[in-house]
Amino acid sequence: MKTRAFLIASSVTIIAIAGVFYLTSQESISPANQAGTKSPTSPVIAEKTMVKEAIPAAPTKAVADQAQQPTTETAPVFSHKSIETFKKEYRQIFLLGNNVDRENKRNEIYEQLSRDPEIVDLIKNTVGNYESSQQYFGDEQAQARVASIKMLNYLAKQGNYEPLEYALSQTAVRLKSSEWVKGVEHDYSDLVTSYIGAKMGNDGDNYIAANFDAIARQAGASTRLYDPFRIGLELSLSRELSKENYLTISEKLKQLREQHN
Repeated sequence: MKTRAFLIASSVTIIAIAGVFYLTSQESISPANQAGTKSPTSPVIAEKTMVKEAIPAAPTKAVADQAQQPTTETAPVFSHKSIETFKKEYRQIFLLGNNVDRENKRNEIYEQLSRDPEIVDLIKNTVGNYESSQQYFGDEQAQARVASIKMLNYLAKQGNYEPLEYALSQTAVRLKSSEWVKGVEHDYSDLVTSYIGAKMGNDGDNYIAANFDAIARQAGASTRLYDPFRIGLELSLSRELSKENYLTISEKLKQLREQHN
């Protein structure tokens, strides 16, 4: 079932002082809901139908133009050497394809790249700043972003969460403040999955149920980002989701969906 929901609220206060009228207004607009395609869910979630809802969505251009732009720092500048080094390595990552030892070989590449702080900064900005990915990688920006998320996931599993957390929070800011650029919402879902996977360790679904609010805060989750957040979270769930955890996570998702933000 697909629906569209628009929440528009505005207030105008007129104050008369000494015969001069000052008009002030503040308008708050919730984004239009986005009709989207069916997202993958774990078998348990699909069977039990965790949440039946419309997919919140990319705002129209008219709404995006009115959205308040975030205050951002000047995008960092990276050396030609770092950019070319990363290009060489992410191309190698994809060339490994179905190599039987591809995981170990890719981890070796991630480990080598992680030793250069500038490349780590380049990678987290490639994901967290769409304009940077366009500027530095052009037609290969999609490949660069996918490879960057894989490396951020590797770093987080090694205990270095900061690069992934930065990319996740910046991507959330982008999606909540601008017209959606195709593919960025998928980056967000993948980052959510990577973040949860690195954090939950061996605790599995118990970690998600017990720390849902903290996960949502770190991910900048909101009604606007409900669908890509839900996808990322569901991809983290096991097939053997307990009834207790199912009920807890379902209720938390329902509350997130119904927020007015």
